[in-house]
Amino acid sequence: MRGLPWHWNARLAGHPWPTRERAPRWLHARDAFVLLLPLFGAFIARWPVHYPPPVGFWQGLVLQCVLLPTLFIIQFAHPGWRALGFTTRGMVQSLLLGALYCLIYILLLLVSSRYGLHTPHFDEARRFLGTPLVLALYFPFWGLLESVWMAYAIAAFHGWLSPRGDQVRWRDVIAAGVWFGILHALVQVILYRAPFLPSLSYVLVGVLMVVAGSIRKATRNAWGMVLFWCVTNF
Repeated sequence: MRGLPWHWNARLAGHPWPTRERAPRWLHARDAFVLLLPLFGAFIARWPVHYPPPVGFWQGLVLQCVLLPTLFIIQFAHPGWRALGFTTRGMVQSLLLGALYCLIYILLLLVSSRYGLHTPHFDEARRFLGTPLVLALYFPFWGLLESVWMAYAIAAFHGWLSPRGDQVRWRDVIAAGVWFGILHALVQVILYRAPFLPSLSYVLVGVLMVVAGSIRKATRNAWGMVLFWCVTNF
């Protein structure tokens, strides 16, 4: 069959009608909706509601809650949990690699703390609310839910940019990371009303998603990425 045209090869292979797989021109509407959820959350969270202190923490929680439709779309529609890498196959390797990434991250934090560097992500919330309450809200929303959204983003870009293969490619992970960084910059402008130019530095947050996504790519499993994000995002 080697010298025959591609459509005859398809017919002889048993396909009812010859088809040539092509990359879709646009993202599926469902995927675009999920990818835009953080922006919807930013607009919803900035509504004139009297938030108790710390205001930024509660606004961020509202934004994270807007990501909840992602779970329903995964459960009741395509692509399903397996397509996102949430399977038992490769889970041990994924968790081990995620744990290694976490260890490296913690070591970097210890080294940077010696030079006076610090990440005050939830410091204000811990002072107002206490660490137990902050952790109780952090893990299900900023940890688990956001990392599931990240896995969906990688799968969405994979379906758009690399539809011919099951293996996630670097371009899928990088595209998702770039979008993640852009979203962080836009959230700073929309929700926290930060100046545009200084907010552009938040695009670099996408690098962390690329690092997390490398676990998904290397092991074909997303559980290690979830572990890494739950530890490093706090």
